[in-house]
Amino acid sequence: MAVPAALRQRSRFEPSGVLPRPAEGRYLLVSDDTGHKDAEDEGVPWLFAMSAAGAVEPEPVPVLGVKELADIESITAGDGGDVYLLSSQGYSAKGKRKKARTALLRLKQDGRGFRVDAEVHLAELLDAAGPAALAELGLPGGTRPLEIEGMAYRDGALYFGLKSPLDAEGNALIWRLGAPRALLEGRRLEGAGLSLWARARVDVELNGAPTPGGISDLCFLPDGSLAIAATPSTADGAAGSLFHVLRPEGGVLSPSLVRRFPGQKPEGISLALSPGKLIVVFDAGAEAPSFLELPWQG
Repeated sequence: MAVPAALRQRSRFEPSGVLPRPAEGRYLLVSDDTGHKDAEDEGVPWLFAMSAAGAVEPEPVPVLGVKELADIESITAGDGGDVYLLSSQGYSAKGKRKKARTALLRLKQDGRGFRVDAEVHLAELLDAAGPAALAELGLPGGTRPLEIEGMAYRDGALYFGLKSPLDAEGNALIWRLGAPRALLEGRRLEGAGLSLWARARVDVELNGAPTPGGISDLCFLPDGSLAIAATPSTADGAAGSLFHVLRPEGGVLSPSLVRRFPGQKPEGISLALSPGKLIVVFDAGAEAPSFLELPWQG
């Protein structure tokens, strides 16, 4: 990606999710962090825009109606122009989980930017649901290890891909939220249809050794199949894989390995602006981020 110096001076840019905007001929990207670390502008509510060729716009895309975006890991489009953002729900490196890290936001376009139309804090609702409900979702130990990095939308439902925890067999978990509107407008899990939808083994190779993988993003493809990006679930280090599920009908999935990304972190996937292709965006920390297009049919 070509990231202008003017943007780097204003904000960190570590792409963690990507959304195509065909009518605009560009992509929207979310970043793990915005603004500058430990500065007044840390967490400034911005998205970022990138051309089909990888040129990142120098001016961020504002998100109105919220004071802070923290650890945003995924972005997806719903119906009627809705855009959803999801924070990781996880704890920071300092062992804290402030409210901004647990947000699920629905956005509406507002001029050049977007405005928050609805907001809930998923981890808090999960904590209030109690141990039995959490166990059904694959969280027998509670929400302390929870990290959600993937999100996709299909037929009125949101799907969340968990980076951690894995189940006892080393499978990554996928939740289905059957009624996002009910959750966002009622601000309660009851009636929203949140369930453990599927499990999938998505290991990666870290330093040449098989390593348990968690989901870093999800994307349903035009033929109904599912693409899954994976990075190490809990291990430190840069490694990634891309998987494909031909018939994602829930239960225990059988992903096929498409490609490994040694030394790279594939954090976001979506349909590309180029027909018949998938775009993968890589978070490189303080280094220059990158992207790759692949034929989705493969």
